[in-house]
Amino acid sequence: GTCHQALGDTASAEQCYRGQIRIAGELGDPQGEARGRGNLGVLYRGAGKHEEAIREISAAARIYQEIGDRREEAGAWANLGTVYLEKGDLDRAEQEQEKYLRMARDLGDRDSECRALGNLGNVQRGRGQYEVATERYGEALSLARELRNPLHEIATLRRIASVQAQL
Repeated sequence: GTCHQALGDTASAEQCYRGQIRIAGELGDPQGEARGRGNLGVLYRGAGKHEEAIREISAAARIYQEIGDRREEAGAWANLGTVYLEKGDLDRAEQEQEKYLRMARDLGDRDSECRALGNLGNVQRGRGQYEVATERYGEALSLARELRNPLHEIATLRRIASVQAQL
């Protein structure tokens, strides 16, 4: 599915992900089912099918929660928050990203914490609260530098620049 998705063949990608979900269900493999649902949700998100994305990513998050895979559950909340942001439901986007941030911190996953801070900055930028967004981005930037992660640092600097252009 991922290869089809990368090539822009969304119909084939959807078919593969649905097959993965079906087979995982038949095999009693909740991890495989959750992964398939998460991937399908991300595919729907990219196609602008927000309700379908929410349905699939939420299902993935619930499955990860049931089987105790907190790292994957956290990632599902992040993806769900991004869908809500794109949909324009900023309150719900913030809720999901805050959940992601809490889980990242509980897990000691500093890389995910950095992403969550950036995602929360995106929510504030969506609200037009540019100074609050800049604060969140500043937290993400400090953490990216502490982690010596140039990819997060570059992405965060780009976000800060786009917000500064709005002020």
